[in-house]
Parts: sequence; structure tokens; C-alpha cells
Amino acid sequence: MGKQVTETITGQIFEVLKTDVLLGRIAPNERLQVDALREKYDVSLSPIREALQKLVATGLVVSTERRGFRVAGLTRSDLADLGRTRRHIERTAIAEAMRLGDDDWEADVARAIHALSKVTRVSDGRLAYGPEWEARHRDFHLTMVKGCGSPRLIQIWSGLFDQGIRYRRIAQMLDLYHGDSPSEHIELSELVMARDKRALDRIDSHVGVCARLIAEALDDDLLRCAEAIAKKLADEEQSPGIGARRGGDTAMLRKRSKSPEGPAAPGEGKFE
Repeated sequence: MGKQVTETITGQIFEVLKTDVLLGRIAPNERLQVDALREKYDVSLSPIREALQKLVATGLVVSTERRGFRVAGLTRSDLADLGRTRRHIERTAIAEAMRLGDDDWEADVARAIHALSKVTRVSDGRLAYGPEWEARHRDFHLTMVKGCGSPRLIQIWSGLFDQGIRYRRIAQMLDLYHGDSPSEHIELSELVMARDKRALDRIDSHVGVCARLIAEALDDDLLRCAEAIAKKLADEEQSPGIGARRGGDTAMLRKRSKSPEGPAAPGEGKFE
């Protein structure tokens, strides 16, 4: 197997595992056994280990010398720290973006908020979440941040945002968190494009309030909640249709992993 093919397979496995962790299909602290993953995806050990090491770098997976790999745990203290850190990083990045961003950046922000608004639905006071909303929500915040022009700052922000998805996902699945007002994103985009410094306080409030509401909604025993979600999703995948889709994804990965071209690269930020 050539180096390029191996790297492509590694990237595909990385995206599949990352999505499963973010969406709660794999519970916090659950062990990720290399041999089991190798058998599941029908590939060699090398791309599995490389994908897991990449996940360690994101903070979504931890590695110990004797126990191997496991999904990172969830705690209230981590959620609080995550919220504080993301507020600081996003505020810093957006301040730089408003100072350095050009007309193309403004146009990208306008496009991103329009795309997000098109898939934002509210029913009975609840925001209707879904894969497309998640992808466009991430793209909206990322587009604002990208204007800062710092690859390292963008990378740090990206990791923090993805880790926050895990907490929001649990609260949503338990029907405990119904999201913030859709108008907040529109107002934020308008302030940012106008280079209005009030945007910095607005992002502080937007990120901070979301983190606080999620923390208040979640049970003290986050691990119990997350394990319940993982079990529920596993049960759903055994039902007709859902199980076939997930099984089809795995079969496709196995098929493409043996192809000389390797698997197609998944879309960035997309949630299947």
C-alpha cells in the first residue's frame, strides 16, 4: 500500500471516529481498541494508529502507556474551562479579523450567515438541530475567525469549538437545551461586518451564555448521561434504515481502503 493511499485512509478513519466522538456515538472514557478498529474497517494497524494519534492531538482522545487509547472524559469543570477559553480565543480572533479583514472576508461572513439562516428552524421555541445546521453553524463562526489571518489561532479555535459540540450534543439529545435565539447570529454578523467593537462583547455573551445554559441543563453525572446517549444511538443503529446506513458507511470505507485511489476525503465540518 503506497504512502499516499495510507495517508488518505488515515484521514478517512480520522473523520469517521471524530464524528462518532463528537455526536456521542462513542461514550466518554470508552476504550478505542486498535485491533477491534482494524477489524471493523478492514485495514492495517498503521492507519488506525495514525488516526488515533491525530485524535489525541485534538484533545478528543487520550493515550496512556499501559491502557492505550480512550475517548476523553466530560466534566463540569472542563465545560467551564472550555467556555472561558473559547470566549478568549474567539474574542481575540474576531478583534484581529475586524482590523485586518478585507472586502472578501466581509462577503464570506455575509454568505455564511445567509447559509446558516436558511437552515435555522424554530418550533415551539426550540431550535431544530441537525447535521446541516451543525455544519453551517461551525462554518459561520469559522468564517468570522478566519479573518484574523493566524493559522495557529484558527487551529486553536477549531479544537475548542469541536470539543464544545460534545457537551451541546448531550444536552440536545436529552431535550434539556433548546439553543440560543437565531437572531443572535444575525446581530453578531452585522456588528462584525460593521467593524463595531460591540461585537466583542456580543461574542463574549453569546459563547458564555450558551456554555452556562448547557452546564445548567446537564445532570451532575455527565458520564451517565453520555453513556445513555451512546447506548440510545447504538440501539437506533440496529433499527431498519439507520443500521443499514452506518453499515453502508463502514462497508464503503472498507471497499475504498482497498482501492488504489483510496477513499474520498470527507467534507470538512460535515456531520453524517
